[in-house]
Amino acid sequence: MANDENAPAQDGKRTMGTFGEMSRKITPVVTGLVAFFDVLGYKRMLASNELEQVNVIIWDFLHGIPDKIMFDASVQGLYGLNPDYLILSDSVLVYQTLESSTSEILKSPAAHRFIRFCSQLTGEYLESGLPVRGAIAKGKFSVVERKTFAGKPIIEAMELAENLELAGCAIVPAYESEILADKDNRKEVFLWQTPLKSEVDPIV
Repeated sequence: MANDENAPAQDGKRTMGTFGEMSRKITPVVTGLVAFFDVLGYKRMLASNELEQVNVIIWDFLHGIPDKIMFDASVQGLYGLNPDYLILSDSVLVYQTLESSTSEILKSPAAHRFIRFCSQLTGEYLESGLPVRGAIAKGKFSVVERKTFAGKPIIEAMELAENLELAGCAIVPAYESEILADKDNRKEVFLWQTPLKSEVDPIV
């Protein structure tokens, strides 16, 4: 009889061949920066516009603006420092892998570019009529084939973004001191007491 790796083994246990094939496709856990953004008033937008109109708005702006920022950066010779991003309905996940888990990574050109990218993204969404609220965090995460993602900093950024009472982008408090220790990062940040739904004091 042919050997079927998916068939039950003699002891009643299934072999792990199929899982092993799948696991090799998973992006390794990396250390870096992540930012999570969502569009304010998205439910109202859906309720007051035809779905075709909403699709145009999402495609032209939610997708188009980060692509435009990346194109402009490539013209300036910064293309290799651009972060990557995913669009999930009305939400945007931006992420940047950094080379080390030490605080020194936040002084790297890639970290500077990430902070600037998030600042530009927030401003250009607002100018286009898409107010977003977002948050930045640091830590270990993984993104699998640009379809699924996992990691504590993603959750932290998502929770803070949902807690903001304004359109803008804030820094998760646990990482403020690290990020703001670098003068180039500070150029993209305003020190302000951010209004929140519950008591936390991030910097926006």
